[in-house]
Amino acid sequence: MLAPKIAQRVDRLLAMQEKQYLSQQEFDLHLGDLATADNVKDLIDYLPPEQAGALKSAVSVDKRRATYNECLHVEESPLDDMANRYHRIVGELLLEATEARHRVRASVVCLPSFAVEWGLRLLGSEKTGFTLALNVAEVQIWGSETSPVPVRRIVAPFSVDMAEGICDTWRKMLLRVRNPEMGMVGTDGIGYHFSCRRMAGKTWSPDKESAPGKLVALGHLLADYVESDYSRRVAVADDIRKHVDWFKELS
Repeated sequence: MLAPKIAQRVDRLLAMQEKQYLSQQEFDLHLGDLATADNVKDLIDYLPPEQAGALKSAVSVDKRRATYNECLHVEESPLDDMANRYHRIVGELLLEATEARHRVRASVVCLPSFAVEWGLRLLGSEKTGFTLALNVAEVQIWGSETSPVPVRRIVAPFSVDMAEGICDTWRKMLLRVRNPEMGMVGTDGIGYHFSCRRMAGKTWSPDKESAPGKLVALGHLLADYVESDYSRRVAVADDIRKHVDWFKELS
């Protein structure tokens, strides 16, 4: 038997659809949120016969959405000269867009709704050595595009083995980039933009346990590494390696 709370929500969805407050696609999406492996049969028995197909569609959409939630989303270099004014300024200030691009092995830019923006780049090579360069806006760039924004710049040396792990992780996630069917919904949250060579991808306030969420956490660890003193960097480096190891196991 369907749980009373789930049955109540199904009844509400059916009523909203009958009054044409929900399209069939919207109904399918909400129904998919209610479906689990344990209650699918009970849901089928509870729904009107004409909605049996809707449940199959809902489960299919929900599975696709779960897949997309594990991937970064498509973007076409929004922080370069082809972007809007805000993104162009972010690129100039936080990625130092005028700098020779071949030096940048990987990057992440964090664009919060209600806090200062920051950008981090992995620079260098196996021959010359690697550094992490962190640029943090001292005031929020959003809303200040017409005024000069001071930027705090910090650089830290980075070991070859960790740099290789970061590059491998970025490449793996950027090769999984997809174009989500439902788009990225939300106005308040945090946007993250990742790039590695000619590949780019983005995510918006991802679930912490998802692959994009783990990548965001790794980006924050890298920023923490740069801002830490030498003694603390040892502990942060250990966390970085653990996150990289998690991505090595990601299929």
